[in-house]
Amino acid sequence: MHRVFRSGWRCAERAFKGGYLRGLSKKKHMRIALYGSGRMGKAIETIAVQRGHTIALRVDSKNAGTPPTECDVAIEFSKPEHALANMRLCLEHGVPVVVGTTGWYDEMNAVKAL
Repeated sequence: MHRVFRSGWRCAERAFKGGYLRGLSKKKHMRIALYGSGRMGKAIETIAVQRGHTIALRVDSKNAGTPPTECDVAIEFSKPEHALANMRLCLEHGVPVVVGTTGWYDEMNAVKAL
């Protein structure tokens, strides 16, 4: 089952407290694809590493469009204009995605169709 989650800035902490990511991976160690390299992306990376996870892929404007191959989950904290494409890319590769980016909600019907 493919999942897309959204919750704004609380996404990072909830994801790692066993909320959204519970049940997505049976592993205690997750390989994470991180879409976005701003303040939240850096905060998520810090939390993930502290909890024993690996950032297997970092995507920013320099490598946009890179698929999350060999990742257990993706966390999307980029810009609203890139969020839908990143969600589509992740789901096409069978990787669940937690979305913290805001401002893309006018595309909600397109995301539900994925």
